[in-house]
Amino acid sequence: MPLPADVGEAIVAYILDGRVGDARHLFLTQRAPHRPFSSSLVINRMLHEAFARTGLKPPEGGIRSHLLRHSLAVDMLARGASLHEVSDVLRHRLRKTTTTYARYDIEALRSVAQPWPVLGEAQ
Repeated sequence: MPLPADVGEAIVAYILDGRVGDARHLFLTQRAPHRPFSSSLVINRMLHEAFARTGLKPPEGGIRSHLLRHSLAVDMLARGASLHEVSDVLRHRLRKTTTTYARYDIEALRSVAQPWPVLGEAQ
């Protein structure tokens, strides 16, 4: 996944100077023994805490780790990425899986929308 340079530098600094433990995973628990996260529930809890700190209203349907992937896909489309590019970044096995995000790219949908039929007009 493409990362901004400052994010990459922060991750390198974390690996070299701030990371504890010797697991091969990038992110580990803060408390000893420093292990990889056991499930996505840890991410869900972090997201809940982040929403609480910011005062933002959580999305409908609750906060889950999939929210991060969804937000990335929608943002990429809004910035002009193709569904093929989004599929590659999200590592979908089937391109069809990525098409669910097309419904969130309203401007692109407007460009292909057909006019609404009016009763009595020629088809």
